[in-house]
Amino acid sequence: MLDTIRVFAVINLLVMGLSHALQPRARGGVPMVLTILGWGWTLKGVLYLRLPDVGLRSMARVDPAKPRGFVVAVVVMIAVGIVIGWSRLFAA
Repeated sequence: MLDTIRVFAVINLLVMGLSHALQPRARGGVPMVLTILGWGWTLKGVLYLRLPDVGLRSMARVDPAKPRGFVVAVVVMIAVGIVIGWSRLFAA
């Protein structure tokens, strides 16, 4: 079961990371944020693929009884999504 989850996470992180990192127009401003996030997700996927113990340790730190870490991550990702959506909506 853990191997299936690990492979699923690595594939998703690599696909998301590469799709964001390889956008040719992402050279400045808000698209640069997407590029940086994309490269970060790509490196995270490669790290978890090459060193699965690192990913398992980070998953072991999660405590479902204390969802504060999840809330912070969700708020940050929503904020980034709003900024990117706003910039795309009102782009010249």
